[in-house]
Amino acid sequence: SIPCEHSSKEHECPLCGKVKFRVRMTGATTGTYICTCGVKGCGFGILDLIARKELGAPSDERVSGSLIRQAAKLVDERLGLGFFAADDSYVPPTAEQRATQERERKEALERRQLESAELEEQQIAEAAPRVRGALDKAQSSECAYLKDKGFENCLLPVTARGDGVLRLTDIDNRDRSVQYLPAPDAVDGDGKTRHKSLMKDAPISGAFIDVQPNTDADTLIITEGYATARSVSICVPFSRVVAAIHAGNLKNVATAFRDHFPALEVVIAADNDYHAPSDVDANGKPKPNTGLVKANEAAKAVGGLVVAPLCLGRKKHDWDDVRMALGVERMTEEFNRELEKARKEKASGQEALSGAAQNNSANSNPYPWDSNASNVTAGKLPADAPVASIPRIPA
Repeated sequence: SIPCEHSSKEHECPLCGKVKFRVRMTGATTGTYICTCGVKGCGFGILDLIARKELGAPSDERVSGSLIRQAAKLVDERLGLGFFAADDSYVPPTAEQRATQERERKEALERRQLESAELEEQQIAEAAPRVRGALDKAQSSECAYLKDKGFENCLLPVTARGDGVLRLTDIDNRDRSVQYLPAPDAVDGDGKTRHKSLMKDAPISGAFIDVQPNTDADTLIITEGYATARSVSICVPFSRVVAAIHAGNLKNVATAFRDHFPALEVVIAADNDYHAPSDVDANGKPKPNTGLVKANEAAKAVGGLVVAPLCLGRKKHDWDDVRMALGVERMTEEFNRELEKARKEKASGQEALSGAAQNNSANSNPYPWDSNASNVTAGKLPADAPVASIPRIPA
């Protein structure tokens, strides 16, 4: 998770998750890292980072020497360097032996990945007839789950006990799984409320529900839940709309479409999983806004956009909640406003990058009116620089 590219740009911090993580590129601290979550004005090195991330060292204090040593031992163990071996007669592995160990680790990883892929393909093949069987047994009827959310005349395959059945496919149109939508008052054998569920032993990585199929659309909208996709489809009737089922699958679905349709505009209609500052996990850390985090990861992977609902204030909500709270017209207005805003921000960023590239290729001197070579090299503005000539980059 540690960014290692030779750039001074900001990255997502492996400690706090904010995009404020920078690699220092110049001066005596070259190669260290700094983030707003760390000690103010104090960069930290690899071992500090490992001590904070792996050993629980506080991010707002300097890491103690004992924890730094533990972090070094952890690196030593994982890389098989042997510098902390208890036996004094121990001889560290040679460069050739370390290369052999690294090759064996890579081969073992490749074998595990291959075995995992083969198992998934086997599960997909076995799930297909079960998916068709579940759909064949269901009868077309009005879905109580959707009716309770305010959708009228929504016909779906419905099971004998009243669950709506939704088919999940992948980019190759293979049957992958089904999702069951129970009625609001549905209970199990123990009298407990039943919730949405998926078919067992049917991997859904990269699978989706094709809510609004449109193979000729220029824009793809990806949501988490099915009801959210139904609501969003009202806002963008000429786009293709699919539901990825959960936040962790957004990136898988987005990359699958991007690989098959390179020119497609991909928009992630995110859930806003807001948490109050007082909401903390078992480790006392603030709970993340999973919906927005995963949506941004998916959009970043495919060069897409994120359109998140913010209009209901500081609480968890998605675009379906907006529809139920404010009505269809207001939801459509809010969604399209946020979509247009995201498109303008992306276009503005691309123009800024394009302009910078053209300026750099046309003339390496950013201040052509300045005859002082030292100012040009250091990137400093000369005292007599004309105000109208100072380059500005859109926010």
